[in-house]
Amino acid sequence: MITGGYTLDLHCENEAVHGFMWNWSFKESAGTHIGESDKSPYGGSDSPDCLVPRFSLLSTAMTEYEQLASIPQKELWELPLDEILKASTLRETLVARFAWAIPNEEALAAIEKAAKGRAVVEMGAGKGYWAKLLQDRGLTVLPFDKKKQPDAWTTVKKGTPKILTRHSDKVLFLCWPSYDDPMAHDCLKYWKGDTLIYVGEGNGGCTADDAFHASLDKYFTRLRSVGIPQFPGIHDNLTVYQRKQVRLRAVSRPKLR
Repeated sequence: MITGGYTLDLHCENEAVHGFMWNWSFKESAGTHIGESDKSPYGGSDSPDCLVPRFSLLSTAMTEYEQLASIPQKELWELPLDEILKASTLRETLVARFAWAIPNEEALAAIEKAAKGRAVVEMGAGKGYWAKLLQDRGLTVLPFDKKKQPDAWTTVKKGTPKILTRHSDKVLFLCWPSYDDPMAHDCLKYWKGDTLIYVGEGNGGCTADDAFHASLDKYFTRLRSVGIPQFPGIHDNLTVYQRKQVRLRAVSRPKLR
């Protein structure tokens, strides 16, 4: 596997899925050996580019990001300080290359099912990693972001929430809108569609703002949630929402005499 100018070689020493012993090596493209270990989940080099997990299921159903981020599903208080620091550096490295959230097969399948053949419009798409994976599954995805990103995975057009007035016939996908930023709430103001897919944390978490979460509670119904791989200390998932139907109250008219 090639990533970030390095070659990552992984192989399993036994058949256990959890608690297994993985050998790994991280090598420069030229072949220089950097580090190897059969115990540490993050590697033996101090270089941030080398802080890649020691294990991966190496299943074709796993995304590349999911393989590289296959770290123990533990809370921060369960990890030693050195692993917390390494996990933080690992997350920064992978987020910069892929996306803030880690996609898996269940999440991608949930989006495909919720779309029901309709196109998907994504605002705040970043490098377009999620969009590219969905496009590879045959979905029509239009990713937008407020600024162009270098080394994007697919074509991400420049755009703001206002353009969503032209895309209310599509499914809206929001993945990790920035904390305390009005962007996600603005999307709900301009987009008038019925199906919203949101990846992030809940109210009080580190994604979107209070107004967005309040609008979710008031105007949308949660249909289903799907777990995704999480970095330590992160509590995000994927949730599919349906806009609530507005019920008009009947107004009684006075009887004519």
